[in-house]
Amino acid sequence: MADEWAIVSDEGVIEDGFYSREEAEARLRRMGEEGEGLEVDRRDKYDDEGNWIEDEDEDEELGAAPIACGECFEWAYYNLPRTGAVLVQASVQPFGGKYGDRRYPHAWIERSGRIYDWQSVAQGLGPGAKGWAKKKFYAVYAPQDVQRYDYDESRVEAVRHHHYGPWVD
Repeated sequence: MADEWAIVSDEGVIEDGFYSREEAEARLRRMGEEGEGLEVDRRDKYDDEGNWIEDEDEDEELGAAPIACGECFEWAYYNLPRTGAVLVQASVQPFGGKYGDRRYPHAWIERSGRIYDWQSVAQGLGPGAKGWAKKKFYAVYAPQDVQRYDYDESRVEAVRHHHYGPWVD
């Protein structure tokens, strides 16, 4: 099954049985509007019921990294795709307070059950460019006061507040 591809959503596999990425991408294009918010991924990342399988290697690189406040907001803003993802802003407490009780403002992108943030993608910390499994990220960082913005909403908020975030009134 390593060479099999699927069309997936945040909920899991939508359609599978494709033997090349190109074949799956062609099918996704033919879906038109019905395919908005979906993407192509390797089928072996999902179980027989079509649910995403967490990567056990994600636990290995989760050491206490210094918090670099501010970079994540601009990064999330400029890297947010026009469709199929949301920009998220919240306060986080890394590792459930293991390294202190302070909460930090943070921003990231959520897409297809994965979390992409500046520290992971641009700095290579945590799971790196492959992003976090959403469940793992939420367990490690315990986000609170979560606000989600689609592409258009994020542009309006940036203009309204004159910065990339956090957008608090």
